[in-house]
Amino acid sequence: LGDRHHRISIQQALAEGVADAAGLRLHDSAIPDAASPPLPADADGDINRIRWRRKAPEALWQTSGGTLHARLTVAETRLCRLEFAGDLQLQPSDWLWRLEQRLAGVSLAELRPQIERFCREAPWDAPGFGEKDIVQVAELAAAQWSLGKTLALNAAQTHALMTFAAAPQASAAALTQAQALLVPYCAKPGWCKWRHREDCIECGKCAVGEAYRLGRERGLAVTTILNYAHLEATLARLKQEGAAAYLGMCCRAFFQKRHRAFRQAGLPAILMDIGGANCYRLKQEDQAYAGQFQAEARIDLPLLRHALQALPRRTGRAK
Repeated sequence: LGDRHHRISIQQALAEGVADAAGLRLHDSAIPDAASPPLPADADGDINRIRWRRKAPEALWQTSGGTLHARLTVAETRLCRLEFAGDLQLQPSDWLWRLEQRLAGVSLAELRPQIERFCREAPWDAPGFGEKDIVQVAELAAAQWSLGKTLALNAAQTHALMTFAAAPQASAAALTQAQALLVPYCAKPGWCKWRHREDCIECGKCAVGEAYRLGRERGLAVTTILNYAHLEATLARLKQEGAAAYLGMCCRAFFQKRHRAFRQAGLPAILMDIGGANCYRLKQEDQAYAGQFQAEARIDLPLLRHALQALPRRTGRAK
């Protein structure tokens, strides 16, 4: 019991047990001691991971002060609840909770002005992020909900979407303007000689081949991302070529940890979560970034089909 990390983990486990029994959500108002070492990471490698119970539209936005998360539930076009969380320092510590209370029941159209009004009325101090960041993550979550409704997705499928857009309203446009589909190499079978190549011959023996077929039928340029450097180069090329938007697939942990790559590219994107083997859980992040991850991920073909249905069918089949 002399180890500080061990004491903290016991306290956290007790607190979470009480919260689960009472049906409550924990709000950690403590500001960490700058001299203290970081808390241990969980199985995904995330620090201060958010454990929301129900699947719902969820967005994230990285700032210099940390990562800000937002999750919402909507009835018709009004917010039932909008929740914020993140690895951030904020005073007063209950400020985000009070913002959540203010936003309950407001229409989605009033989301931005209500947040801006609350920021003016309730003094707060948050190093590294501000009003624009809160508006950004809230509107990204709202855009994700709208996408789910447009595509007639269930709650789990909507949760599996990850949207990126400097202007959240551009997320919807990405559905009809996407010109490329990016697939992770880790979703190709380990036995496939095309696993570490950008292309696919659509042999019909795996889900990736079907993804290539579906994407090409819609006129998308489909590319297998071979490593992290290749992702950066591919996004830079798409931007240089004037692509309006793209679709892609990656795990949620990668989207959070490598958010910078998507932000630097500046292209609207709709990303779909993948299942199966996860390099973060297997603690093989470095191998994955280098293109040497050996395990196999699993893409969500039903979700991809839903997303591609919204794309206009272009003349000719992309190669």
